[in-house]
Amino acid sequence: MTASIAQKSAREWFLFTIGVKKAEDIVAWADRVIAEEERPDARILDLSTTSPERTDVFVAELGRLKDGGDIWRAVADGLDAVHDFVVAHPEEAERIAQALYSVASWYPKGMPDEFSFIFHFDDAFYLAKEGIYGGTDAVYADFVAHLKRYKNEPNLK
Repeated sequence: MTASIAQKSAREWFLFTIGVKKAEDIVAWADRVIAEEERPDARILDLSTTSPERTDVFVAELGRLKDGGDIWRAVADGLDAVHDFVVAHPEEAERIAQALYSVASWYPKGMPDEFSFIFHFDDAFYLAKEGIYGGTDAVYADFVAHLKRYKNEPNLK
């Protein structure tokens, strides 16, 4: 089953917004879509030719392209990439937890129960860092374990 451009864009928007993907990754994704599609959307062409410094354009275009996509499906499809990013960049784990919390706060309607862990880790990293509850290594390990559950799930790459 081929995912719609809205659903693919929602995944890319999610990963770009939380800082897992960079502008160059979005340009490469847009180039792949152009190569695969018979008549790619003009906004995909715009993304392909946008300067990487124009993050505002990437956010805006992906935001428009994702209309009609399911944000929670995009999150589910993107958590494998989030896992890989956090494992490769453990120093970014707290920032990623905060970004996931922000996305969950922006889109609370329809959030599946399986994503309730997102609300836990923003506080857990803070409390561990402040020495109030647990240690940062344990929180990191727990965070990675939750993300790892999505490694074998089918996704929309």
